[in-house]
Amino acid sequence: MPQPPLQIDAISIQPDSALDDLIISRDPTSGGLLFSDGTLAGPVTLAQLLASSIDNVLIVSATGPSTYATIQDALDAVPAIPATPYTVLVHAGVYEENITWTKPDVTLVGIGNVVITAAAGDTITITGEIAARLHGITVANTGAGTCLVVTGVEAARVVSLVLEQCTLTPTGAAASATLTFVKTVLLRDCILGDTGSFLSTQTGNFRAYNVVFPSLGVSYDPALDVTVAVEGYHYMKDCRVVLNTTMTLTTPSTFEGHGLATGSVVLGSTGSFLFRNGSSTTLVTNSPTTTSNHSFSSVSGTGPLDRDHTRGTITFAGGTTVAHTFPVPQSDALYMVSVESVGKLATVGTKIATGFTLIFDTAYTGTIYYEVIR
Repeated sequence: MPQPPLQIDAISIQPDSALDDLIISRDPTSGGLLFSDGTLAGPVTLAQLLASSIDNVLIVSATGPSTYATIQDALDAVPAIPATPYTVLVHAGVYEENITWTKPDVTLVGIGNVVITAAAGDTITITGEIAARLHGITVANTGAGTCLVVTGVEAARVVSLVLEQCTLTPTGAAASATLTFVKTVLLRDCILGDTGSFLSTQTGNFRAYNVVFPSLGVSYDPALDVTVAVEGYHYMKDCRVVLNTTMTLTTPSTFEGHGLATGSVVLGSTGSFLFRNGSSTTLVTNSPTTTSNHSFSSVSGTGPLDRDHTRGTITFAGGTTVAHTFPVPQSDALYMVSVESVGKLATVGTKIATGFTLIFDTAYTGTIYYEVIR
């Protein structure tokens, strides 16, 4: 049969023990439970136990007890100008939210499988002169919106964006992310979609390590940075671009790619580019480009393009001399040419940036292989 509730002012646990101040009582300020323990400097409330007793750490849970039920609520609780950085810990779950992130120096950390998704509009929008970091978060969009939108302006750039162990999952051809006027971007160990596009415009310092992109578009022009000077340096290592890559960098901006696997690559008319130890399908370059142990199935454009090794064929039709033109001019004539042996004396005649002339001592009919080495 039902019993009347037990009403007490406090519970003392093992009062005869050495720790005789293990007490559960009511907090006179909040009215919630208060826990006292001799091993602590002072009593803590139930809310502090469920959330965090660590300064500047906020906890979000969609299903269990926590201080915040939504990520937006936690971000809204961060001061407009925090004295020290904040961390928002997000428990596993699916959070259906359109998040607006304007608070500086906040790190969003997923604990377990955390998915933030939206069916309409963009899922996460970051604006303002702030530093934002996401770790271990999946950001999805089941509609026509973008998973992640980071927008600054020239005079008030987003200071930095860091994505670590994050996944972006757009729908169809929608963009997985668009970044505009961000001073520094660091991407590490992320999968940023296998459809749609990842677009970065006027990102001064862009670095990516072990990242999978859908299609990748990067553009940067230092002339547009009048108020805030940035570096204009783009670096990618051990990354894969599922679809195509388009880069338009204006001098003196630079790009370095190490261990990249990409589809077609299109480079703009200025800037400088370096590719090492990777592979791509086609390359169209209208800028100074250097490759080392990076393979392309075909190359075209105005260049110049300096490759450490270039192999091809030259066809003789009964003559002694053939002028060979490179698909893309090199920067100069400081290269070496070797040809296969066909039982005739072969010499290299004129050698210029656009190609070279091969001369046999007697007439020859057939196709031979050559190699150009820088």
